[in-house]
Amino acid sequence: IGFQWSLRVSNEDLWESMFDELKSYKVKHGHCNVPQKAGKLGAWVNTQRRHYFRNLSLKEGMSCRMPDERIQKLESIGFVWSGRQINDQLIWNAVFEELQSFRAKHGHCNVPKRAGKKLLGTWVDVQRRQYRMLQKGKRSFIC
Repeated sequence: IGFQWSLRVSNEDLWESMFDELKSYKVKHGHCNVPQKAGKLGAWVNTQRRHYFRNLSLKEGMSCRMPDERIQKLESIGFVWSGRQINDQLIWNAVFEELQSFRAKHGHCNVPKRAGKKLLGTWVDVQRRQYRMLQKGKRSFIC
């Protein structure tokens, strides 16, 4: 008759349920940066970050490690692990939007480094330098 002997939800099912909720949040808001005070999902996101950083200090095979598959699933939807990453990402996105506006207005992305556009021009220059480094097989923060 389908009687349930236990009403407890498995940790895996609970994690998957929250992950699905996070994916819905991302669709609605365009990012996974749920405020910590945003109820159950915010608390869960904060817990994932704590587990991830605790994970970095643990050795392979320890029972309390965050499974790599969870890390990969979170990263596959653009999950950001630290506040600095979030801040850097927000700044990058804001300047990129400024570049898109510049291109829409001027028809190109050759931003001059003059007053008024100095930050944008410098940012574009840095992106180009980092891309060239990547092309040469050198370390770059682009990826």
